[in-house]
Amino acid sequence: WNVMEDTGVADRLRAHGGRRMRLPAALPTSARRYRREGPVRAWLRNVTLVTRFRLGTDPERLASRYPPEPPTVAREDRATVAVFAKAPVPSRVKTRLAADLGAEEAARIYRRIGTEIVDALRDGPWRTRVYVAPGTHEGLDAVRAWLGEEGVEYRPQSDGDLGARMDTAIAECLQDAPAAVVVGTDVPELDADVVRRALEALEGADVVLGPATDGGYYLIGMSRRRPELFRGIPWSTSEVLDRTRSAAERSGCSVVLLEARTDVDTVADLPERYRCG
Repeated sequence: WNVMEDTGVADRLRAHGGRRMRLPAALPTSARRYRREGPVRAWLRNVTLVTRFRLGTDPERLASRYPPEPPTVAREDRATVAVFAKAPVPSRVKTRLAADLGAEEAARIYRRIGTEIVDALRDGPWRTRVYVAPGTHEGLDAVRAWLGEEGVEYRPQSDGDLGARMDTAIAECLQDAPAAVVVGTDVPELDADVVRRALEALEGADVVLGPATDGGYYLIGMSRRRPELFRGIPWSTSEVLDRTRSAAERSGCSVVLLEARTDVDTVADLPERYRCG
């Protein structure tokens, strides 16, 4: 039988008085089909197939309704963490911080925080991909020289506002990963444990958000693309988190919030360890 062999064996065992025993072991299986089709559609399809099988339909006829999964690509079962980074050019990064500390010092702090974040993420059980702005050859080369090549992939950020760029990155990541998480390079407390908790939360929720203390968010993750969460958001304002949660509620998405973290925009946000070279 091309399909229904497990159901057929179980039914025959039951018909012959077979007794079921639960073994104290886990059997890993892939959720790719459920993620690709959606859980409701996949469940309805499976119920229909099992019912038709038990009513006597030839399994060969049912096989056409349950086509095999396409070949997998490398590391498909690993989530992707997309790190948004800017080329660390003085006067182009951390401009509010530069107003108090100077452009060179602000760029130095930005480089240090970004290095710590990427170093914490590059060896995790996920794919780490840095999305660079500007996405020119010069920008990509500058960020590669800053963050290094080991355990990291590089892609240019797309055009558009921040929401459009995050949506595009998530769409790219979900082409060959079961979940995607987007983070930035300006939250000193962002580490592998934060990302791990985000991915665990996505096992039972549609969206995970890491609230920032300024009203934005430092992390967003999902296992299905949801472009509506990035439209009409007043970026760089204190309304970002609330407006994103409202968009998720309108779309029927369940949301999990992580612990609040502070992103470094001003001197007041800067931990003491970064205040001197």
